[in-house]
Amino acid sequence: LGMYAPFTGLMYAIVASFFGVKSAYAFHLFSFIIHIVNLLLVYLIGCKLFKNTTKAVFLALLFSIHPLAVEVVGWVSATSTLLFSLFFLSGMYFYIQYLESHKRIFYIYTLVLFIFGCLSKIQIIPFVGVLFLLDILFKPGWLSRKGILEKTPFIIISFIFLAIALSFRQNEKIVNASNYSNFYFSMNQISWYLYKIFAPFSIGISYVWPKQLL
Repeated sequence: LGMYAPFTGLMYAIVASFFGVKSAYAFHLFSFIIHIVNLLLVYLIGCKLFKNTTKAVFLALLFSIHPLAVEVVGWVSATSTLLFSLFFLSGMYFYIQYLESHKRIFYIYTLVLFIFGCLSKIQIIPFVGVLFLLDILFKPGWLSRKGILEKTPFIIISFIFLAIALSFRQNEKIVNASNYSNFYFSMNQISWYLYKIFAPFSIGISYVWPKQLL
């Protein structure tokens, strides 16, 4: 599909090199383990955000069973979503650690995790906006020159990977872009995901694309 996800490809290769490709069991197990790790990260982030264990447990349980999150566990070819979620959540956790402790090492961890997330799936880019939201929650006087400078490397990296991803998409003729703009195509998919978050029914491996584009 013209997706740029080299780290995801590397993970497939590592699993295949150890367990082969005659059975999908090892790939499913790998996806399940990542989902469990993501679940723990959601719990840890919930503890940081709510300062309440009960609320954090509820948040983690909701994440663990929500069909939109579970779907990517059962669908081996959606491992890229699990991986970028892993780096997104772990990056959030370490950035909160940075805001609380002011230790530079946690900022570096966040940046490295973001890069790995970009190598897994370009959809991690909204992570940059989440950093600003975390500043509002944890950092008095969040809109400062220092705060903006801290986000600059993330913004630059985002533009670099976005350019790479677009070049891959342009080389892959997936849809007829002459009739529908990329903006329309993107808005259609964003609205689909937002709807499924609150009404997670009829979720399958074949996503609902505009029929005219098939």
